[in-house]
Amino acid sequence: MTTKHIILYIIFLVFSIALIGCTIRYQPAPIETPGAIYQVTTKGDLPLPLEDWQYNDDWLLLAGGLYPWEAVAALYNWSTGELKPLNITDLGYEPKSQGPNDSIAYTRYPDNMVIVFDTEDQSTFPVAKGFVPSFSSDGEFIAMVYNRKLIAVNLTDLSEKVIWDSKNKERGTLSIPNWIPESTLIAFSYEVSQSSSEDQGESILVVDSTTGNSFILVEDEKIADMAISPDGRLLVYIFINTSSDRELRIMDIRNQCLVGSLEVAWIDKVEWSPKGDKLAVIYWENLYFIDIKEVFGAPYEKLSCP
Repeated sequence: MTTKHIILYIIFLVFSIALIGCTIRYQPAPIETPGAIYQVTTKGDLPLPLEDWQYNDDWLLLAGGLYPWEAVAALYNWSTGELKPLNITDLGYEPKSQGPNDSIAYTRYPDNMVIVFDTEDQSTFPVAKGFVPSFSSDGEFIAMVYNRKLIAVNLTDLSEKVIWDSKNKERGTLSIPNWIPESTLIAFSYEVSQSSSEDQGESILVVDSTTGNSFILVEDEKIADMAISPDGRLLVYIFINTSSDRELRIMDIRNQCLVGSLEVAWIDKVEWSPKGDKLAVIYWENLYFIDIKEVFGAPYEKLSCP
């Protein structure tokens, strides 16, 4: 073997080892639990992050893109692998909400108008300016954030009601409202703005949309996303421990206690299936399902405070 061949062989060997190392480092399963956490088999390319999974057990709303003006959305049937593209050209970055009657709410780019999109006839309906819209379970209202206020909009007459106003409290940022099914309660995250450059913690608050009364469910933690169980009893959220370490935590809303937790690195989104038996998470821009009974030891209906 000549010196040239030896050098080429060494280069190939180093490259192969580096490639294997990258694969091991960046493509592991979230945790080693065969049958409990598994990647979704897809037919075609998914448009990146999970957005919502609330009203139809087969169809998940997916949307993503590098830039707001390039964002795309689709409904993905996880049981068949069918991908149904949606003809929406002005999605923007903000999270979207899947509602009853085959409707989707999103914030239009670039004027920040919340739009209701009918997936059947592809029609659109402007609601009001706002961000992170969330349908009520009956589809009659949309909760949204605008000017540091949590607002509920009646979709019949477009009347608006301020549910929670951070201007009357410590200055802060509201985000990710989730309407709790079959109730007047809305859960949302709230981060108090401070002059310090240190990372600030967030709280998850629950507010009654009729009375304005509220309580703190989670306090002073870094939160990536959250979702509500179909029966409105439990809330799951992603706790950010470090830049890579994450933890799924399930809270009992009424009793305000931690029901269970699961350490899973590099997850960014979480949604609860309409039947309650699964959680869906985005892990390294791939879609995974978590079987609640397999992971937490009981069906979600039986998960309770210790």
